[in-house]
Amino acid sequence: MCALTRRDTLPGKILLDRFVVAGRIGSGAVSDVYLARQRSVGNRNVAIKVLKRLLCESDTPEALIHRQRFQFEAELLAMVKSNCFAGLVECGIFADDGVQRPFMIMEHLDGTSLSEPLKAGRRFTIGGAARITLLLAEAILDLHRFKVVYRDLSPNNVILEEGGPFGLMPRLFDLSHAIVPGVGGMDVSGGAGSLLAGTPPYAAPELRNATGDERSDLFSLGALFYSMVTALPPLSLRAQTWEDYSAAVVGKRPLPEKPLKTVLNKVPKGLDTVLASALEVRPDRRYASVLEFMQDLCEVLLKSGLVSGSAGREGLLSGLISRIMLRG
Repeated sequence: MCALTRRDTLPGKILLDRFVVAGRIGSGAVSDVYLARQRSVGNRNVAIKVLKRLLCESDTPEALIHRQRFQFEAELLAMVKSNCFAGLVECGIFADDGVQRPFMIMEHLDGTSLSEPLKAGRRFTIGGAARITLLLAEAILDLHRFKVVYRDLSPNNVILEEGGPFGLMPRLFDLSHAIVPGVGGMDVSGGAGSLLAGTPPYAAPELRNATGDERSDLFSLGALFYSMVTALPPLSLRAQTWEDYSAAVVGKRPLPEKPLKTVLNKVPKGLDTVLASALEVRPDRRYASVLEFMQDLCEVLLKSGLVSGSAGREGLLSGLISRIMLRG
């Protein structure tokens, strides 16, 4: 049967005797995501990520790498401690008409992607954007402890959940592009016809031709912060493709394209300088680490007087900034 007309056999299945698959809720180049109910825990919803059938039955080197990376992603989710990452519930393999397909069962994230308010033109306050960025930064620093680079921070990959001590809580659900730089055999980006990591213009430019390092995640954090406070991408492109992005970078268009002071009425002193350093095209001209970038951002916020309160969300932001500033 042709892959285009093959029937999806997973809806209705019961995996591991307790996860009832309802239906597919998302699909990418490498995997599909399904909504399911966990019968053993109050019928709670979970998300099940399944590797594409073609990648499971193919013997090509690229398919082998994707299978290895799928396993690596599950191991990462089991290791990370940050609440920003969707929790891993269970892993397994199911038979799909004779093809063994690995799956991972994760916490179901109930929220909307950051891309939705940005598409609607909503601007976050500088304090609100800082809360989200600092929480994401702590999650990324958790990965960097294991020498892992996330490589795919973009508005589409950040889910905003309501509730919790910080109001909107950013959550990350996809580690499929994460790698350990320098470890061979796990990267499929940077070549003709390959799966490139990251989403322009939120991806660091070097991801087009290299695996990237911690400074690549730093770039994306700066780009997300900029977009949240301006409702604009750091660089306008005719199409959100690597071809257009590379052409703009080669043409030496500045990042960000519009400094904050040209978009906002009031900008804390030094904030444009911090963002310009985070968004340098060349990695060696950026901050040396995510922590260095975030500490400079926190210092600008503290000096601006935006974080003077001790109650409510201002107080929570103040506590978050204190945590960042005390990290060594």
